[in-house]
Amino acid sequence: MSSHVPIKSLMLTSLNYYHYTILIAACICALHFLKIERPREHLLIFSFILFGLIVEVFGKLLGSHGFNNSWLYNALFVHVQTGLVLAFVSITSQSIRMKKYLNLFFGFLVIFSIFNSFLYQNPLKVFQLYSFRLGAFSIIIATLFYFYKINFKNLHENENLLRIPSFWANSLFLFFYSGSFLYFSSIYFFYNMDPSLVKQLNNILKLLGLIMYIGLSLSFFAPSFDKKKPIDQHINEI
Repeated sequence: MSSHVPIKSLMLTSLNYYHYTILIAACICALHFLKIERPREHLLIFSFILFGLIVEVFGKLLGSHGFNNSWLYNALFVHVQTGLVLAFVSITSQSIRMKKYLNLFFGFLVIFSIFNSFLYQNPLKVFQLYSFRLGAFSIIIATLFYFYKINFKNLHENENLLRIPSFWANSLFLFFYSGSFLYFSSIYFFYNMDPSLVKQLNNILKLLGLIMYIGLSLSFFAPSFDKKKPIDQHINEI
């Protein structure tokens, strides 16, 4: 019997609905390359989903074979995906000052991670919890600034927010990273908790991730919603 058969079978059995759903999200997002009005925004979202797929699939395969997968999560989940989200927020917030601050902060995050790697959390051995907390917190603040500009600085004024992909994407980032920040900030308490409860919390975090990935892949269909009437016209009719 060929040695490729059991390896392929093991790969398929190692993956589950979580990984296949992210794959579907990546395929849906790839469809937008056929016709897209915001190429930079879409490329960042597609890259974010693609790196998410890579880290989850190969992380699962490495773990199921007994290999340490911390380096993969640290490189892609903690740093690359964080950088992509910050870049997306800096573009969609349409603020030069915000873009400058986020670039400086991401540089600070990289420097912090280097010191963290040498002093506290070796990226080849453990998940860099401190670096992720800092990155997640920066994403939360950045997305809140985006909504601040919508509410107080007339960003997307007289536009239907439901038809704006960046509105959905930033909402999903705020939703997921707020939950992730709380989860990883409380992780040390999990050692004294019932393992079944910890598993449920982990499943909730995965559910948040699936909602985010699917939502991001569908966000670029938003411009096709409610094209008939602008918001102002609806208000006047009421």
